[in-house]
Order: sequence, then structure tokens, then C-alpha cells
Amino acid sequence: AVEATGKAKALFKLIKKLSYKLADEMDVAITKDEKKLIKNSDKVSMDVLLIYSQGLEKLDTGDKPGALALFKKALKKDKSFARAQYQIQKIEESE
Repeated sequence: AVEATGKAKALFKLIKKLSYKLADEMDVAITKDEKKLIKNSDKVSMDVLLIYSQGLEKLDTGDKPGALALFKKALKKDKSFARAQYQIQKIEESE
């Protein structure tokens, strides 16, 4: 077992730390691209991720307009949040 401890507000930093520990424990080599993804994983705020996840829930229930509004709200809070941009583009292309 591996663990990473710290404060809840540093959740993404803990996840990053745990990712490296797990890879090391399992003797898995992490590629340069994977390291970049892990490094950037703590740059998205919890607020933005919460809004994004609410958008995904709306999308799952078929509420595309509601999902679109939430993805746009997430993107407005974090203009570099590519996952929200991707979902917006996907919805707009399907209409």
C-alpha cells in the first residue's frame, strides 16, 4: 500500500504525489507525456472541476443545453480548461 497525506485543499497535489508513488511501487515507467499530464493535473481548481462534473451529469441525462451552459461557465472561470472546451465543441457540432 502507498499513501500520500496532506490538506484537503491540496487534493490534486496529493493525487500527483500518489500517482508517482504508485507507478514506482508497481515498477511502471512514466512517459514524458504522462509526466506532463500529471504535472498539469493540479492546475485546475476544485470549483471549475465541480462545475464541469455537473455539466457531465447534465450531459448524461440528455440535457445538452444545461450541460453546455455549465461547460461554458467552467471555461469562463478557467480559459485554459481544455476538457470543457472539448465538450462545448462536441455539443455544438452535434446540433
